[in-house]
Order: sequence, then C-alpha cells, then structure tokens
Amino acid sequence: MVKDGIISKKQLSRSVALVAISGNDYYGNTGVIGLSAPNDINAYIAKVTKEIADNVDQLQNLGVTKVLVNNLHPVGCTPSQTRTSNYTACDVFGNLGASVHNNNLKQVMEAKKNVHVVDLYTAFSNIVNNVPGTSRAIQAIQAEVFAVL
Repeated sequence: MVKDGIISKKQLSRSVALVAISGNDYYGNTGVIGLSAPNDINAYIAKVTKEIADNVDQLQNLGVTKVLVNNLHPVGCTPSQTRTSNYTACDVFGNLGASVHNNNLKQVMEAKKNVHVVDLYTAFSNIVNNVPGTSRAIQAIQAEVFAVL
C-alpha cells in the first residue's frame, strides 16, 4: 500500500500500529502447533517472539513511529482450556506458557524505541482473579514450574 501510494510516508509517521497475537496462534487441533515434545515450548516461544520483534522492525523501517504489541492473556483461563474442569479452574500450564511468552516478549521489546507492550495478561487476570484455579496456590505452582524452565 505504501509502494502503491495509497498510504503516504507522512501518514505512516503519524500512525500507531498494533501488532496483536492471541492464544489461538499457539494452538492447533492437537495442542501446541509445531511441538513434538513439551521441552520444545521454550524454543518455539522464542521463535514466535523473535518473529514479532522482526515484524515491529519492519513497521518501524516503513516509517511507523509508534507501535503497540499486546502480550498474551491468561490462555489457561479461556473456555477451551477450562472445559475439562467444567469451567471451574484455569489450566496452570496454559497460563505458564503465556507467562513464558510474555517474559520473552518483554525482553525483545525493551530495547525498541516507541514500542509499548499492552499488558492483556494483567487486565484479564484482574477480571478472572476470583475464579477457582487462579488462586495463590496455583500461582505458587506456576512460579515453581517457571523457575525450573
């Protein structure tokens, strides 16, 4: 659109871009896309967050001066992940994956100028914080598992 003159460089310089990812981007019909073993998750998440960073670079190289990138919401609390508990508890490992993604995303975005991470994880957690499965006990388990990774 820039090459065709539909969007001018001046318009880009005054624009705000949103780079959005959702938990669905990680899941396919049989679980996490592209993984043959659970240990692959860190490498896979690193690839995803690197690709997001590369896309932000491309936007900035085009002339977009302000970029927002959302982090992942607590995907373990989505209906598809809570179905097995009759929607009464969040999936600890789904939320752990989101936490790993969000930490990686924060690290790759920190050095970028005029890039801001929209914290969906905290916003959604504040809404569902009273749901069974997001208690301090579950968060403690997440912290222990995350420390091992």
